[in-house]
Amino acid sequence: MYPDIPRDLAVKEWLNKRGDCDWIAFDDARFTDDERLIWIDPDCGLHLGYLNDALERFGEAPCLILM
Repeated sequence: MYPDIPRDLAVKEWLNKRGDCDWIAFDDARFTDDERLIWIDPDCGLHLGYLNDALERFGEAPCLILM
C-alpha cells in the first residue's frame, strides 16, 4: 500500500509536497502521503499539546525529526 523507502527520502518527498518546517512527526517512515503524518509549526514552538495530539492520533510516541 505504501512505498518502502528510506526515512530520509520520505522526509525529502514530504517536504517537497508540503513545504519546509522544523519538525515532522511520523507514525511510520514509509507513510509519506498519509493524513496521519503531521508536522509541528516551528513558529509556534515545540508545544506539549502537539505531542499529546500526536500520541492520541498514533497511539504511541511519534518519531520527531529535526530538519
